[in-house]
Amino acid sequence: MNRRICSNCIGNAAEKFMWQSLAVLLLIWLFVNMSITQSICFWGFGCFIVCRNIRLDSLDKISKKLLCFIYIVMVIGDVLTRTWKGNHIIHNMCVIAGVIFWFVCFTDFKRERLNRILLYVSSHCFCIYLFHEMNLSFLQKICARLLPKSAVFQFLEYIFIPIVIIAGILLISIFLKKRFPKFYSVITGNRVQ
Repeated sequence: MNRRICSNCIGNAAEKFMWQSLAVLLLIWLFVNMSITQSICFWGFGCFIVCRNIRLDSLDKISKKLLCFIYIVMVIGDVLTRTWKGNHIIHNMCVIAGVIFWFVCFTDFKRERLNRILLYVSSHCFCIYLFHEMNLSFLQKICARLLPKSAVFQFLEYIFIPIVIIAGILLISIFLKKRFPKFYSVITGNRVQ
């Protein structure tokens, strides 16, 4: 009984103060450079999207040209300020712009195909979430030692390293799910059937 009352109170407070909660989470994530703050912020964004029933169709209202311009400017700013002390703020804003940018780009695909792709990839998103950061950092360090430190190479790294990492994790996740389903169930906490 007490659990239900507590759950209802928390749910009502979260619903009533959703915008304020998101703003606080965003500010914490932007200015506190810890990976846990990013996780909590994206969890909050996901909760907001589900609670507000936001669909990909609603992204059609966003100007693709303006968003593309903002994203490119932010990527260039992120690449050029990588050695600065406060770069994590620019980088985090760039991550948000990038997520919105890529989702808006996906709205140009045929809806059925997009839905099939996103549904299939979403069944592996927990593995991508768990394993992308350490592999991303590892590959960035390798590229930093092997490739020239020019802005062009840094820009290419910025675009292609995440694609390579996500594709690799996706392939490993698919392999584990097919060949070792019990092990896959353990590492994902049995979140995906």
